[in-house]
Amino acid sequence: MKFESKFGIGEIVTTKQRVRDDGATYQDALFRVVCVQFDLDRHTSYICREPMQGLMTSFLEPELSGDPFFNQELGCYPEQAE
Repeated sequence: MKFESKFGIGEIVTTKQRVRDDGATYQDALFRVVCVQFDLDRHTSYICREPMQGLMTSFLEPELSGDPFFNQELGCYPEQAE
């Protein structure tokens, strides 16, 4: 069985803007993917580390936007491949 994810381990991702119940918006934040989880219910979730405080947070795939420069095949950014 082959598993594929939209984002790779080590990739820098940003949260998509979310609106709270009271109408306020959450600020977009940058995270680094440290774990990809494939659930039995066919959802892909990501454990991500916030760089400033090191907090770990779980996100579903639709909650994140990726970096178009990250090379999924190599699992790193182009400048790290050398």
